[in-house]
Amino acid sequence: MIRTITVTQPSEIHSTIEGLLHDSTRDRNLPWWEIVRIEGPKGTQSAVVIRIDHVIGDGISLVNLMEQILEDTDGKKLDSIIPPSMANKFKKKKTFGQRVSQFFKCIYYFFVVLGLPAGKFDSSTSFRKNLGKKMVYTWNRKLIKFETMPLSYIKQLKAEGGVSLNDVMFSCLGGALRRYNVEQGCEVTEKKGKKTLMRALMPVAFPRPDVDVNDKETIPPKLPVNLGRQTVYDTFIRHSIIFSNVPGPAQPVKFGGQQVTETQMYFNNLVPQVGILSYDGKIFMNMNIDTEAIPGSEQAFARHYHGTQMGRKFSNEPKSKTTFSLSLSKRG
Repeated sequence: MIRTITVTQPSEIHSTIEGLLHDSTRDRNLPWWEIVRIEGPKGTQSAVVIRIDHVIGDGISLVNLMEQILEDTDGKKLDSIIPPSMANKFKKKKTFGQRVSQFFKCIYYFFVVLGLPAGKFDSSTSFRKNLGKKMVYTWNRKLIKFETMPLSYIKQLKAEGGVSLNDVMFSCLGGALRRYNVEQGCEVTEKKGKKTLMRALMPVAFPRPDVDVNDKETIPPKLPVNLGRQTVYDTFIRHSIIFSNVPGPAQPVKFGGQQVTETQMYFNNLVPQVGILSYDGKIFMNMNIDTEAIPGSEQAFARHYHGTQMGRKFSNEPKSKTTFSLSLSKRG
């Protein structure tokens, strides 16, 4: 489950990780998880990729994994990575009225989720064309890394707007998508102008005890595989992009005795996928897209996303020597 790949220069690390993601989607004989060390010349950047098939884990599973394999700068085991505000929200004992309200909310959102495969289609734009037609996975995928952002700045925008962190990130992403469409002469943005809207549907995964997450008696394992697969496909085919946000360690950490300077969460998906992972007061973000289906995107999106940050110029981050990368691959 552990292997090493040697590269001749640090610039090859990124393309090597892209290759690992392609292999995990193409080769069904690969193990469902593995650890890959990518080593450059002595004294240069290196990376550790932990590849996990989505069959055995999701974003919250990655958080649980980090708690087990990472340590603080003193070599001690990490405390819970899940922010206390999030964890306490679900641990706090609820009143009878709150439990009744939660029950009816669960029923309501159950039917909302059932309705997702029959929902409206996004408008076909320069970013996502031919929505509603058969989707086929392509191998022209590139991982576009966005400029690292200070978490404190995002929290400042959150406080000033009275919104959530995801609201801020969605707004920045929506601005980048709109700028790209305008640049490409998209008919939708030319017709609607500033009235062009970006909507976000929010399936949320709450932190739960391992015993609940791994309970084989829960509903999903009892559903026919084809039903679950078709439901996901019918939902994805209606939308332009998938957005995933996972909390990471709030303080510097070490892996294998080496301090981690950068983290990224990569996910191969049928549609364009954004992955966000916070670490040590910074936001690390990337987009996994087909650069042939979305022309000019490899250079445009990082530039457009940064352009939505209210003119804020972030200081350049020092060159990393160690990258810790978590990836999810998807089968079937």
